[in-house]
Order: sequence, then structure tokens, then C-alpha cells
Amino acid sequence: MTYTPTPWVNGTTPAINATNLNKMETGIKEAHDDLPKDLIAGVTPTLDEWTVDPTDAEKTTDGDISTFCTSGTKVAAGGYQYGIMEWDLGGLYHILLGGLMRASVTAGTVVVYTYFWDGSAWIQGCRMSSSATFYHTYPCEALCSKVRVVFGSTVAATVSPNVREINVWRIRA
Repeated sequence: MTYTPTPWVNGTTPAINATNLNKMETGIKEAHDDLPKDLIAGVTPTLDEWTVDPTDAEKTTDGDISTFCTSGTKVAAGGYQYGIMEWDLGGLYHILLGGLMRASVTAGTVVVYTYFWDGSAWIQGCRMSSSATFYHTYPCEALCSKVRVVFGSTVAATVSPNVREINVWRIRA
């Protein structure tokens, strides 16, 4: 709904009354409801395919970039095997995924992918790879109901996550 401001002039109408004050309150609430919302703030991801699950995975969404998810490993017998972190958003949303993600590997090249569930299939989003450890801020946009971040290597290796924060912002209602 579009908000129409009330012109206020000292000593004249409109009156300061419940009708006009409630109009302002409604406008403030609607503006607040339209702000981007982090859909996974405080939500621990579902973990899959890890050899040893990250026991501190809740730190990926705790809102504190000074904490890290660093536990857990994926021992990959071959290339492109992954440890997965997944969040169910509870509905279909137009989102922007962002975060500070890093991983390290004992061999090969680090690979980090994002995937988005569109209701019928997983769609690949961003892909980042590096021969060294790295932090990456993902700006990936999608229409989805689930989000996955996967960590792996291009060859047989042990993969360790090092994630500061992951956010999934609802950018359109």
C-alpha cells in the first residue's frame, strides 16, 4: 500500500486524534514489513554428507561475524564430493544470498557452490574455487524455498569449512 503523508500545520486541522495517529502507526508498520528480512538468522542448517558434522554450524547464522564455523570435515575419496549445509526457508521467496564463506582442502582446489530449490529442482547459483583458502561474499539472487551451500575439492582431499556468516535476505515480498 502507498502511504500518503498527513500535512501537519501548527494551530490548524487535522486534529491529533486516534484516527490520524493510527494512520501513522499503520504506515510505519507497513514500511517495516517491507524491509529485507534475513530468513535464516539464528537457524542452524541441516547437515548432509559430512564425514564429521560441523558441531558449531549454528555460528553460520548467529549474526556475529567474529564467530566461525570451523569444525567438521568432509573426506572426499574423489573430486567433487561435498559437505552440505541446507536451510528450508518455509516458503517460496525472492532472495539474495550473501555471506563470508571460506574452506580449506588438503589437496586440489577448494570449491564452494550454492544451490537453490525452486520447488521442483536444485538450480546451481554461484560457484567459487581457489587453490588457496579464501573468504567470499556471495551476491546470489534466486526465487527459491531452500538454499544449499556445499564445500568440496576437485580431487581426493579433506575439506574443512571456515564460515563467518551466511545470510539469506528476502528482497521482495
